[in-house]
Amino acid sequence: MQYSNSTLRLSGIKYGLLLGILLLVISIAAVYYTAYINTSVVALVIALFLTKYPLQILFGLGFAVLLKRSIGNYWSLKQATTGIFFMFYTALVIAYIGFNVVFVHLLHPAAVLEANKHTVQSFQQAQQHNGVPPIEMNKRATELQGNLNAGMHITVGNVVTYLLLGVVFAFIAAFIFGVLLKREPPLFTRNVDYE
Repeated sequence: MQYSNSTLRLSGIKYGLLLGILLLVISIAAVYYTAYINTSVVALVIALFLTKYPLQILFGLGFAVLLKRSIGNYWSLKQATTGIFFMFYTALVIAYIGFNVVFVHLLHPAAVLEANKHTVQSFQQAQQHNGVPPIEMNKRATELQGNLNAGMHITVGNVVTYLLLGVVFAFIAAFIFGVLLKREPPLFTRNVDYE
């Protein structure tokens, strides 16, 4: 059965809303972990790079499979890319607005500041362990703190830039996932009568 592009887009948006909420929860959990539980550089690296990003990729793949199943388990590369693009872009918008606007600025900016502070402290511990001179270490830590604090200030230009770059990222990711998950319907089926 062929599904129309509008049905595919709506299904992609529906799964994108769910994926966006899930990615938002993962991002908020990472902030709380970094702010209040993190005790070492290793724990920070595990939380952010070995857990958060692989989880996001796995959930994205899982929701893409669910989207594929929701429309009959067959789709062309164009249909796969279209549906997954709408899903990823919707998730990106939900996660970005939910985290950077609502959580960081309205709900709990103190947790983000605390997470930034712990990140800088972990960075300094790693630098100290590697034997970096104190002057250079303080310079790098100040630069990192400035970058982290700059990420908390949101402007219309930042939002527009992020959302435009998000279109490119969502399309590239959707194309890659579409290539991996495409499954063309069979051209013909054989009816065998064993009478």
